[in-house]
Amino acid sequence: MYDVEIKLEVGVLNFEPASSLNPDEQIVDLKGRFEDEIDASKLIITESGVSVESGLVLTGKNEIEIVPGGFPLTLALRGIEFHSPAFEPEYPWERYQRLAF
Repeated sequence: MYDVEIKLEVGVLNFEPASSLNPDEQIVDLKGRFEDEIDASKLIITESGVSVESGLVLTGKNEIEIVPGGFPLTLALRGIEFHSPAFEPEYPWERYQRLAF
């Protein structure tokens, strides 16, 4: 979470290697879903004049969109069959600005 102002936070994504999984986490095998090339874009959300990196889009043969979820400590995933609830991002999808890395 990123504090924008008093009592207002915006979800951000941080990536780091994981050595093990918690019982409620899952691994998704993406081999063959993108073929040879993957383009990555970051998603920016602006709240109260503050812009933060708040998501990721991977595009190839298919596309995956990943943003913080509407509930704390969750992700909203869309694009490939995930074993997760409906796509419920923290902000309406139209508010995210997509920028190439």
